Amino acid sequence: MRLRLSACAAVSAALIVACADRLASQSPTGTFDARDDAAAFAGTDADASEDATPDGDAPDDATPDSDAPDDATPAADTPEGATPDDDPEGPPPEPDDDGPAIAPEPDDDDPAITSEPDDGDAPLAAGEPKPPAPVDGDVELRTSLYVDSDHTWVSTSTADATLAPGEIGLTLRAGYTADVVSSASVDVVSAATDRWDELRNQASGGINFYRDEWTADVGYTFSDENDWTSHTASASLGRDLFTRKTNLTGGYVFVFNQVYRADDDNFRDKLLTHAANLTLTQVLGKRTNSRLAGFFSYNDGFQSSPYRYVPVGVLPGFTPDPKGTCMNAASCPRERHPDERLRFALAPSVIHYVGKRRPASLLVSYRLYGDTWEVFSHTLELAYRVDLIRRLQLRLRSRTYFQDKAYFYEERYDAPLRYLSVDRELSTFLHQLTGIKLTYKSGFLRGLEDLRVDIKADFFYFEFFNFVRLPRRIGGIVELGLRLVF
Repeated sequence: MRLRLSACAAVSAALIVACADRLASQSPTGTFDARDDAAAFAGTDADASEDATPDGDAPDDATPDSDAPDDATPAADTPEGATPDDDPEGPPPEPDDDGPAIAPEPDDDDPAITSEPDDGDAPLAAGEPKPPAPVDGDVELRTSLYVDSDHTWVSTSTADATLAPGEIGLTLRAGYTADVVSSASVDVVSAATDRWDELRNQASGGINFYRDEWTADVGYTFSDENDWTSHTASASLGRDLFTRKTNLTGGYVFVFNQVYRADDDNFRDKLLTHAANLTLTQVLGKRTNSRLAGFFSYNDGFQSSPYRYVPVGVLPGFTPDPKGTCMNAASCPRERHPDERLRFALAPSVIHYVGKRRPASLLVSYRLYGDTWEVFSHTLELAYRVDLIRRLQLRLRSRTYFQDKAYFYEERYDAPLRYLSVDRELSTFLHQLTGIKLTYKSGFLRGLEDLRVDIKADFFYFEFFNFVRLPRRIGGIVELGLRLVF
């Protein structure tokens, strides 16, 4: 792939992931490069399309929940994994991103990253016509299944493609995602529904421009389901500095969401999101990269669920329902959240490459998040990637997340207040995720530059400290991917 390194500095984590994957395919030896996972530094880049968060900061792999992200989903009882990921704040992307945003300098004696001669670069003989510029690209297919102890499962299928038509500094991309959701979570039961099923369709496209030290990117995503429609536009501009050992990138995302209520033609609302991010990526040495990312967003509009109702008080002579439903409640108004929300996040990351006989890398990242709803959180992630054999790579990771509750959230309300919520993603909770991933890389194969097959499994645990309906939740996600590079 003839793609400049700085092209990975796109506005959204999703774009960084796609770009980094393309960079990884450049290894002329067809072997893995332990430096391939530096794009995990995507940090808090404004993410309008990859991983939504339940409260603006909870781990992406914690999804889907029966409470979808407040600012990204039609109903708070829609699983996040099945909803348009329109929250530009987003969590740090998974360290599945197989390519460095800025490559460290290779060791001269490291065979894993030594380039081989390219016969195609030999000088032309006199009178010989110049061959046409190559057309590079890739196609990626992915399917996953999410299951949790809250009686929810989500099946997701995606197809993505990129195309670089010759050496003109331009890359085109397009993608499609379909989610099938089936849930009987505590929120569904509280809404007097035994189980609901839903289909979400999402289409996206974008263009990446790169010339010399500069790179620019624009993108658009459209997502639709029965009670939610979303339009997301993104743009970014980046520049390599100091002989490309430093990259500075800034981005902006705008999201326009239309919110509906199923089977209710009288309910219609909207949610607007403006987000900006600034990311500094720095090569610290031959084997160490670092990244510092900052994020800010402003949400304005409907940010609660049109389906959830909050029990307030207790009828005389009765006791509160232990399941937290509206049974025996003095009143049960619809959930009400503030219309405005300011969010910010700061995320430093470091990745270090170890070993020569068996290339490996270690990623350490931390993120501090806060917002005007007084939700503050901490995320710590560790990831280790190693080449088991020439064409087989193993990745292990662990992510720990903790957050405080929003200022207006209560486990039980004794009297009606201006803002009321039974959204567990606004409660105090702890989340732990552990995952494993295996990737096979073929190298050149019958006209293909590369063929990759990967399978991964993540297992997660939630402990909700003040959510009476569901004290804890466990679950897992399995995913299979196929990527063809030409």
